[in-house]
Amino acid sequence: MLVHQFSNKSTEMALRVASLDYLGTVAARLRKDAVTSKMDQGSIARILKQFSRKFYIAQWFRDTTMETEKAIKSQKDEDSSERTHHAKDVETTGQIMHRAETRKTFLRSIIKTTPSQFSTLKMNSDTVDYEDACLIVRYLASMRPFAQSFDIYLTQILRVLGENAIAVRTKAMKCLSEVVAVDPSILARLDMQRGVHGRLMDNSTSVREAAVELLGRFVLCRPQLAEQYYDMLIERILDTGISVRKRVIKILRDICIEQPTFPKITEMCVKMIRRVNDEEGIKKLVNETFQKLWFTPTPHHDKEAMTRKILNITDVLLKSEEDASYKPVKKACTQLVDNLVEHILKYEESLSDSDNKGVNSGRLVACITTLFLFSKIRPQLMVKHAMTMQPYLTTKCSTQNDFMVICNVAKILELVVPLMEHPSETFLATIEEDLMKLIIKYGMTVVQHCVSCLGAVVNKVTQNYKFVWACFNRYYGALLKLKSQHQEDPNSTILTANKPALLRSLFTVGALCRHFDFDQEDFKGNSKVNIKDKVLELLMYFTKHSDEEVQTKAIIGLGKKY
Repeated sequence: MLVHQFSNKSTEMALRVASLDYLGTVAARLRKDAVTSKMDQGSIARILKQFSRKFYIAQWFRDTTMETEKAIKSQKDEDSSERTHHAKDVETTGQIMHRAETRKTFLRSIIKTTPSQFSTLKMNSDTVDYEDACLIVRYLASMRPFAQSFDIYLTQILRVLGENAIAVRTKAMKCLSEVVAVDPSILARLDMQRGVHGRLMDNSTSVREAAVELLGRFVLCRPQLAEQYYDMLIERILDTGISVRKRVIKILRDICIEQPTFPKITEMCVKMIRRVNDEEGIKKLVNETFQKLWFTPTPHHDKEAMTRKILNITDVLLKSEEDASYKPVKKACTQLVDNLVEHILKYEESLSDSDNKGVNSGRLVACITTLFLFSKIRPQLMVKHAMTMQPYLTTKCSTQNDFMVICNVAKILELVVPLMEHPSETFLATIEEDLMKLIIKYGMTVVQHCVSCLGAVVNKVTQNYKFVWACFNRYYGALLKLKSQHQEDPNSTILTANKPALLRSLFTVGALCRHFDFDQEDFKGNSKVNIKDKVLELLMYFTKHSDEEVQTKAIIGLGKKY
C-alpha cells in the first residue's frame, strides 16, 4: 500500500511524502533485523541448544499431566453402580497416578530442576529472557516473505530518486540515510552508487546537500567507501550551493583527521585551500580546518604523526606549485634561504663585538637551524650555499651554541653535498678532513652527526674509502689492543689511563659501522675476515666489563652499529 501511495503521481504530495517516509522506516527496520540476525548466529545457536531440550521435556511433562487427568476423568465417568468393580477401579486409578508420578520424577531429574519450580516455569531463571526472545522472533520472522522484501523496497526508493518533485527526491535521500545508518555496506552496492551519484548532480541544492550528507555520515566508518565515492564527493567542492560546499569541506576535513593514511589527502588539502577566497563562512571553515590539521600541537612521543604532518604540508605546497604556472612558494622559500645565509654572514662578523656576542651567537644558531629545516624539506634550496656553510665545521667549540652550529651544519651538508653537480675536489677533501678532525676531537653528539655526514659524502660522492678505512682501523686497532691488555691483567693501571680512548673507540667504531659496510672489497680488499662479526664480538666483550661506563659505551656502540 505504501509503495502504491508514493508511486502514484496523482496522489496528494503530502501523502506521497508521508508514505515514502514510512516505507523508509520499514526498509531500515527490515535491514536492521536482517543484519542483527546474521551477526547473532552464534547466540541463536546457543539459545536453540540450551532450550530445545528443555522445551521437549516440558512438553512431555505437560502431556503426562494431561493424560493422567484424562484417565482419572474417564474413571469417574464410569457407572458408579457397579460396586463389584470398585476395588478394581481404585486400583486402576492408583496405577495411573503412580505411573504419572514416575514419569514426572524422571523428567524432573533430567531437566535438573526442583518440583516446586515446575509450577512457576515462566519465572524460572532458565526461561528465555526478553533479549533472547526478541532475537528468536527476529530470526524466525526473517524467514517470512515480508522480511525478505528489503531489496524490493530499496529498489522502489531508488526509483523515485528520478522524480520531478523535489520534495519526493529529498525525502527519498532521507530514507536512504535511514537505511545506510543501519548498514553502511549498502553504499557499496552499484545501484546505490548510481542513485547517489545522480542526486549529487541534482538540479536542487537541497537534494544535492542531502546526498552529500548521506555520504558524509558513513564514509568515515568504512575506508573503502571513501575511496569508492571520493571522485563524486570532490567534484561537489565547486558546487554552486554554499551549503553543499561547506558540507563537502567538513567531510574532507574529517577524512584527513580520521584516515591520515588515505592516499588522496594531498589533493583534498589543495582543493580545500583553493576555497580560501570563497564566501566568508567557507573561508572561516577552511582556516579552522588547516588550523586543526597543521597547527595543532602533536603529542611529543608521536613521531609518526609529526612526520606525516610535515610531509603533508610539503606535499601540498609542491602540488600547489605544480598546478600553478607561477610558483610563489618556491620563490618565497628561495628568498628566505638566501636571506638567512646573508644574515648568518652578518652575525658572524658581529660576533667580534663582545657586548652582543651572546645574542648574536643565539641568532646564528637559530638561522642555521632554520636552514637545516629548509634543507630537510627541500635540500635543493641550499645547494648553492654549501661552500658558504663548509667553513662553519671549523668553529672553535667553547659554548653549547658552538656545538649546535657544528651539528646543524653537518646535517645540512649531509643532505646537500650529494645533490651538487661537479663539486670541486678541494671542497670535498676539505669537508672530509674537517669532519675527521671533529670525529677525533669532540664528544658523542658531534661524532654521530659528523660520521653520518661523512657517510653521505664518501658513499655518494667521493668514494674515498681508504680515508675512512684508516680512521676505522685507528679505533678498531685500539679496541683490539685494549681487549688484549684487559685479558692479560684486568686490573692493569694502563687500562685505567686509557679509559677515555676506550670509551671513544667503542661508540666511534659503532657509528662508523652503521654508515659504512667494511666487508666490501673497497675497504678490506681481498681479506676473508668478516669485519662485522669481529666488531660485534669486540663490542660484546666490553659489555661484560666491570666498569659500568665502559659497558654503557659498548652497548651504545652496538646500538649505533645495528
